[in-house]
Amino acid sequence: MKIVLPIRLSILAALCTCISTALQAQQLKLGTTPTVIQKSALLELESTKQGLLLTRISDTLSAPLNTALDGTIIYFTPDKSLRVRANGIWQKLGSGVGLNDYIQNLSAGTQTASFSINGSGSIGGTLGLPSLASGSVLFMNGANVAQNSTNFFWDIANSRLGVGTNTPNNKLEVAGTTAATGTSGLRLKDLGTATVQAYNSKVLSINNNGDVIVTTNAGANNWLITGNTGIDQTLNFLGTTDDKKMSLRSNNQPYLEFGRRQTLGLTEGYTDYTDNDEKVTWVRSALQFEVPPAVSFYKPKMWTTTDGNFRIKGASAGTDYFEMGATGTANNGGFEFIIGDDGDEPILFKSYNYATTTFTEMMRLQSGKVGIGTNALPVRKLEVQGDMRLTASAGTPTSLLGRDANGDIANMAINTTTLGIATGTLTANNNSNIWNANKVQNRNVLDSVPGTGDVLKWNPTRSLWLPSPDITGGASYGTLASTDIRNADAPDANYRMKIWAGPPSAPAAGTVSQGPLGTTAFAWSVLSFQNAAYTTQLYFDKNTLALREWQGNTAPLTANAGPPANPWYKVVTTHGDNIFTDGGLIFAGKTSDASTEVKQDDANLHWDNTNKELGIGTNAPASTLDVRGSLSMPIRSGTTNTTLTADDYTFIKTGTGNATINIPAANTCAGRIYIVKRVSATGSVFIKSTTGTLDGTSLTAGSGVTFTATANRSWMIQSDGTNWYILAQL
Repeated sequence: MKIVLPIRLSILAALCTCISTALQAQQLKLGTTPTVIQKSALLELESTKQGLLLTRISDTLSAPLNTALDGTIIYFTPDKSLRVRANGIWQKLGSGVGLNDYIQNLSAGTQTASFSINGSGSIGGTLGLPSLASGSVLFMNGANVAQNSTNFFWDIANSRLGVGTNTPNNKLEVAGTTAATGTSGLRLKDLGTATVQAYNSKVLSINNNGDVIVTTNAGANNWLITGNTGIDQTLNFLGTTDDKKMSLRSNNQPYLEFGRRQTLGLTEGYTDYTDNDEKVTWVRSALQFEVPPAVSFYKPKMWTTTDGNFRIKGASAGTDYFEMGATGTANNGGFEFIIGDDGDEPILFKSYNYATTTFTEMMRLQSGKVGIGTNALPVRKLEVQGDMRLTASAGTPTSLLGRDANGDIANMAINTTTLGIATGTLTANNNSNIWNANKVQNRNVLDSVPGTGDVLKWNPTRSLWLPSPDITGGASYGTLASTDIRNADAPDANYRMKIWAGPPSAPAAGTVSQGPLGTTAFAWSVLSFQNAAYTTQLYFDKNTLALREWQGNTAPLTANAGPPANPWYKVVTTHGDNIFTDGGLIFAGKTSDASTEVKQDDANLHWDNTNKELGIGTNAPASTLDVRGSLSMPIRSGTTNTTLTADDYTFIKTGTGNATINIPAANTCAGRIYIVKRVSATGSVFIKSTTGTLDGTSLTAGSGVTFTATANRSWMIQSDGTNWYILAQL
């Protein structure tokens, strides 16, 4: 742009006029309105479009700038800063301290004055802070630098850091262990809720000094008292790998030992005990077996007496018992069988036919009598039903055997008036009442086919001998014709218990009907007990034991309508190997095929009834609820309106739209806790209820309480039974 000479001369003239005016007043002003000048300013610049351009210096160490007077101002190009000469050095203005600059007090009079540092930068030289203990680690306490040498300490001599202690004995030592609970002062954040990984060969452990050490993982090579998983039956076992006995003990007393006969010291010099290499399981205690709860005595056991006699004893039919084993002392041994309680229990010998799945009674010992093929109480000391052969005894087919005064069996004389024998046939006088096949003691016998095991019973009402089940022992028995358990009655008032077996065709006919739900066994039995106008049934099969009370005593029985109605009641059982611990909680668990079994895991599920405390993952709870392990709470998310219920714990509001979160009235859920989080800061989120307040703000007015419009903000709220309160804002 060119300026013509007349214009240039005009500008020069105006400038000279201003300079002349300013010189007269010993003041100078450049820019707009040059005639209006502040009296307090020696030099004044005024413009809305232009600024003051200072000299641009790249080196302040060269003469004459290295000796410039204090108060000189320049623009230092290397770091683009304004510099002023003060105390003989160039000081940076406005933007703080440079990378290689430092702060110093300008005079002795200001050495004790306070100063502050704004912005960022480095401090050169030495910075001293008063009253700091040697080894203290500094930290910010609000706006101040603080120390706590008792709990945060650096051992300068040994290069060790102590947290909670000022005498660390290791590179890092953390104090604060609570001896009563075993909780250390060290916490690894979020490790308590981390996913548990499969164990490997190494674990971290603590030695006697409290040092963290790496050691072999016992779970990788040992059997755990809480059980093992991933076992390879071809590689893993419980036992020894050398020729040493394996012993199972309690109270340091051996109960069960395994090994070779010689290893166990059981080799003896008589038959069946001489093989040193025979595998032997040595039981060094009595054995007792589990029974249903209905059996209150005669628990089955196997043991050896002080005389060395081996015995077996157990319950029979619930209230009776059996026993067998060696007996005698001092080389006067024997072997005995005992059955009893009231003296009328039988000892039976049976055979089983696999093809027909039937049992055949061969011999019976009962009430001091012996029966062969009788299937019922023998009438005499010896009763044989069927063929009998007596060898090595003199006699002819025309003679009868009898007993003499010594009890010997021999031929006997025959009264030919009443009896006769011809070619092995015995004949009698049929005109005599005693030989009448339809009479006993001159009283008529009912002409009907008796059932298996029936005996004759006198019925005075009908004046007849009637074939009836043998119920001399106080109970009768029968086999149901169908699977309907209502037909298992106990109709005889004189014998109030009846034993019923399921239908003989049970595998083909199916499981019990009208019985307890969940029963699947084809083999089942019922005990029926009569009581006034009711019948109580005890049902049992291989995996179920149940009770029920019916109306009536004669089949078909009807349901007892109550009130209250009487359904089936199952008896809860447990596996015979289970041993329950005081305080251990019972839970459903099947160790075999029983459908009503329970288990216990006291090490991980325990109720301290004295202190009313529940432990999960521990049997020594230290709080009302003590969970040693991970804790899972319900969580869900949504973008629109929602209602939190008793099934919710954490709700994540996603998306950028508006949403109202309805929570229950505080008076309906005292103590309940919810966590609500919003992901985006966009959109309005409201918390609303039908009544009450949240931290004093009404939940019912307008849209309720407005959630803070901050991304990733969370509220934890809890009901006190009247209103809701915010416990934490994250």
